[in-house]
Amino acid sequence: MRTRLHFRVRLPESYPSDKEIEDAYAANRDRFMVPRQYHLAQIFIAEPAGSDPAAAKAAEAKARDISRKARDKKADFAALAAANSDDKASGGHGGDAGWAPESQIVPEIRKAIQGLSDNEVSDPIHTGAGWHIVEMLGTRPAQPKPLDQVRQSLIASLRQQKMAQTEQAYVSGLLAKNHAAINEIAADKLIQPSK
Repeated sequence: MRTRLHFRVRLPESYPSDKEIEDAYAANRDRFMVPRQYHLAQIFIAEPAGSDPAAAKAAEAKARDISRKARDKKADFAALAAANSDDKASGGHGGDAGWAPESQIVPEIRKAIQGLSDNEVSDPIHTGAGWHIVEMLGTRPAQPKPLDQVRQSLIASLRQQKMAQTEQAYVSGLLAKNHAAINEIAADKLIQPSK
């Protein structure tokens, strides 16, 4: 929200400088963190909700059989996914589920993949929806977004902070120069405008 002061107090277009941007980025890197990410492929064997014990056992047996085949050194995980996965979206892409942040991965799967190396296949993982056989395709550690990705938001934040400081300094200067009686409530609103 712009105040009347905003039009009296202006920042130069050159603010902030590249150095100020870099310093603010370095001081606030933790604000720009991207969580650890996993690139996974999966074969999903559905277990219909409320299924009878025989159907649940059959789904588990199928998952264990496919997992055993997928862990064979000569196995083609993508072909197994295309032929067997009940998740047609990822199955149609050889099981490739793409990159996902750690926080978006189902807890049971997240726990099971923690120790997997690249191209390693998990044991069957049971979730409320069914069974998952997961291949680890890669990981990216948690890291800050590069400066070029956050530069514009950082500039906007620095400009907003500087403008607030400049407006407060302007009003304080006016108050110091003019010893007139002032409505303190109105002055507070000028110094700290409502959001």
